[in-house]
Amino acid sequence: SEGFDETELKDQIYSVINSYEPRAEILEINAAVVPDSNNILLTLIFRVLNITDTVKLDISITRLR
Repeated sequence: SEGFDETELKDQIYSVINSYEPRAEILEINAAVVPDSNNILLTLIFRVLNITDTVKLDISITRLR
């Protein structure tokens, strides 16, 4: 089983969002890998360009067997 480095994961997420959604200004990305439950918890805090509100998005990604 391949492990995930949280820093590398955050860097990849940042790169993908910058490539595919240039209107989003990423303010913060938090990633927590939970290997016992095959789960990754992500928190993205971003702002849509030209809009002053910030958005906090919590995502849980789980590997199904």
